[in-house]
Amino acid sequence: MTPSVPSRATLSSLGLGLLTLLGCSSTSGSSAGGSSSSGGESQTHAPMELDAAVAASNRFTAELYRTIAQPHANGAASPYSVAVAFGMTREGARGETRSELDAALHLEGDTTRANAALAERLATIGASGVELRTANRVFLEETQSVEPTFEASMRDGFHAPFERVGFIADPESSRVRVNDWVASQTNDRIRDLLPPASIDGDTRLVLTNAVYFQGTWQTSFDRARTQDLGFFVDGTTPANVPMMQAERAMRFGHAEGAAVGELPYTGGEISMIVVVPDAQDGLPALLSDLDGDRMQRWIDSLTERPNVILKLPRFRVAPSESLALSEPMRSLGVRLAFQSGDADLTGIATTHPPLFVAEGYHRAFVEVNEEGTEAAAATAVVISTRSAPTRPPQRDELIADRPFLFFLRDTRTGAILFVGHVVDPR
Repeated sequence: MTPSVPSRATLSSLGLGLLTLLGCSSTSGSSAGGSSSSGGESQTHAPMELDAAVAASNRFTAELYRTIAQPHANGAASPYSVAVAFGMTREGARGETRSELDAALHLEGDTTRANAALAERLATIGASGVELRTANRVFLEETQSVEPTFEASMRDGFHAPFERVGFIADPESSRVRVNDWVASQTNDRIRDLLPPASIDGDTRLVLTNAVYFQGTWQTSFDRARTQDLGFFVDGTTPANVPMMQAERAMRFGHAEGAAVGELPYTGGEISMIVVVPDAQDGLPALLSDLDGDRMQRWIDSLTERPNVILKLPRFRVAPSESLALSEPMRSLGVRLAFQSGDADLTGIATTHPPLFVAEGYHRAFVEVNEEGTEAAAATAVVISTRSAPTRPPQRDELIADRPFLFFLRDTRTGAILFVGHVVDPR
């Protein structure tokens, strides 16, 4: 006999992304046992599938960051994590709800193998001095069942084990459990991803994705050379900040009105791309025009140069609150999934009233110093039944003395894992 539950229910997903869905008890589906391992055999995936996954992820990265970036405040995000969380939800979406998610995420056809290909590639990164962890998990209400096809796609396509929790019996303890898992996967850099009252007795599922990176520079900065130098906060106000300095051979270029440099981490598998606008106050315009093609042109401009003057401030981006994702995702065309009574998530479970996405949450952390970089992010989606002077470079100089953009990428596939911008490094 199916236990009675309130008239709404919730499904959440987090990691770099977290997703919460609300609905009612399922009338069909499998039990999806708790705390199971991901299972399934590793497969070898064709380069074409991997290329397709990277291209889709990077286009979404640029479009989402353009939507959420506040040009006059520091920011950081992992749209890759958000894409994973919504990609997990997409596996249970049907009809126009799925079509909207496909269009926003730039997905076509059966993407399970493509997702698995990218995940397997990222799992192989682990040079000495570099740590990259990605993890998915499905937190499932202990009385709720899901469709066997959804359980299989979580296991085989996302390597996401299920864990049973008591969303109905004790929603607050369940929220704490989800947040604790996120913290454990991000070295405690992302805490309290799900804010108070984001989980209640209507929650049925939380789909979680977490990403954590820590890497040392392939060539570290000499701390003895770091000194207080000028930085134009918000592109206008001069201030002295600790500026790391070096002169070295590196990949450098200039394109789309900005100087571009690549700083690799140990092993060369992950690198940071730094983009410094020519105009002192050029960051807002750069962010407003951000797209995947433009980011690729910056990368394509890079060539090996023998002696580049490099100045980069130490910085830390650590938002105190999670970012709500419903409005940004709606602006990218994902509307039905957030509408009670209109969302079709019957590929997850058939409930009365039906499931829908109540909200999404995301938070990221990035810290850069002379030794390297630490970055982490998490996202959650809740589903319920309810102008300035221009300084063209005269020589090979990457001098970040003004607001700038940065992103971390896998150098082999080109997949962008984190993106951010610095307006005030103090």
